[in-house]
Amino acid sequence: MELTNPPRVVLLAGGVGGAKLSQGFYELYYGPQALWPREKAQDRLQIFVNVGDDWEWMGLKVCPDWDTNLYTLAQVNNKEQGWGLEGDTFKVLEALSQFPQAPTWFQMGDRDLALSLQRSAWLQEGLSLSQVARRLAELFQLVPCLHPASDSPTPTWIDTERGLLPFQEYLVRYKAKLRAYSFQYRQVEGARPHPQLLEALAQAQLLVIAPSNPLVSILPILALPGVRDQIEASAAHKVAVSPVVRNKAFKGPLLKMLHEAGRLPDATGVARYYRPWLETFCLDPSDSDLEPALSASGLKTYWTSVDLKTLAQRRQLAFSILTLPHPRSATPCPAN
Repeated sequence: MELTNPPRVVLLAGGVGGAKLSQGFYELYYGPQALWPREKAQDRLQIFVNVGDDWEWMGLKVCPDWDTNLYTLAQVNNKEQGWGLEGDTFKVLEALSQFPQAPTWFQMGDRDLALSLQRSAWLQEGLSLSQVARRLAELFQLVPCLHPASDSPTPTWIDTERGLLPFQEYLVRYKAKLRAYSFQYRQVEGARPHPQLLEALAQAQLLVIAPSNPLVSILPILALPGVRDQIEASAAHKVAVSPVVRNKAFKGPLLKMLHEAGRLPDATGVARYYRPWLETFCLDPSDSDLEPALSASGLKTYWTSVDLKTLAQRRQLAFSILTLPHPRSATPCPAN
């Protein structure tokens, strides 16, 4: 099926899983084999990334989810571990290890550290986080469609048996082994979404929720003032991709978190977080036994491989989503 014009797409993403689908859409819009000339696709794809994982490490502003998307789109990411830069070294971390209580449990590579140093310097000069993100994307020779969901700090904290912990301590320092009693999206009431986020949602023809952990990657974005209301009011086709296949998450402790939150640790548990506004849920065919439960909730299911190991698979899934029939019409996502 041919799309003569690029639809206006908004993608909401977290880290590793989200970055893979982000890359698929980016390649279709702006890559070497893009579907349209770049001038035609300009501003038609907007990717907004969770900032709940952001935190301060050794006095520096670190944005793990956004950086993972940046490195993945630029194809310089460490493909084996999913985060960080390919071929990075850890000499600074090794040197830090001689100092008592240095937080070396957070594995910050040397080149990764350089980026955080520059970001922190620009922030101290008075630039906003979104302005810094644009500069970094351009330095990596990317079309600047990759944004933080908010310029405001909105850290995610998790209540555990060791007390309240920032997300990075829970995930990295304690390897997500602690029980997660609840999730707090702090400072969201006074935060502002990215300057373009609400407008992009209002104009979107397709809204895509990437295969990211809903609890710590997507819900922090939806908690920003005005975002959920704008999504519910939007005429866009609203699609989510399951981050779970046959009771196995793409990355991280998602199934454990779902269980501890009292949700089914499978794709149906994920889908419930996006009701009632979600329209189409993309799942792997190996989860076809879940169709009755999903259909009973009013969701339209789309069965396709959600394996995103290769760039070709990421492009294919993104293209499949672009050409999905809009549930409120008989045609694919409109391309006006």
